Amino acid sequence: MTHMSPECFIKGAMLGTEVDVYAFGIMMWELLMCRQPYHGVKVEDLPKHVVRLQRRPVFHPLAPQPYRALAERCFAQKPQRRPTASDLVSELQALLAEAQAEPVTKMAVAPPPPRYGEAAGVARQSPPLGPSAAAPPTPAEHLPQRQL
Repeated sequence: MTHMSPECFIKGAMLGTEVDVYAFGIMMWELLMCRQPYHGVKVEDLPKHVVRLQRRPVFHPLAPQPYRALAERCFAQKPQRRPTASDLVSELQALLAEAQAEPVTKMAVAPPPPRYGEAAGVARQSPPLGPSAAAPPTPAEHLPQRQL
């Protein structure tokens, strides 16, 4: 349901290829953001969010503007404001050609997110070893000693 266009939720609405373009725009967001759209919204509440409240997934501010603009046009509220499928293909090809023409630069890589239960920016520490935290016995220590 997360990829369904607003007109899909309206009884008697005429559905055309614009619903596919809408779904493709949502997929563009999903691919760039690596998240599911409308995370945390109950499935039964999606129609209200998409149709009445006109909510859409929000891109990160650092998302490439041309890509972002194309995706946002794809998930426009009114079907006639969305690009046609052939226009979408042409614009994607242009974005790809532009990206391939740009020189490759090193990008800063963000540190991984903290593990569950760890505070951000705090290094994970191993518990101290001592008498109370001795290493487990080796399997041979559990075996009965045989007299020869």
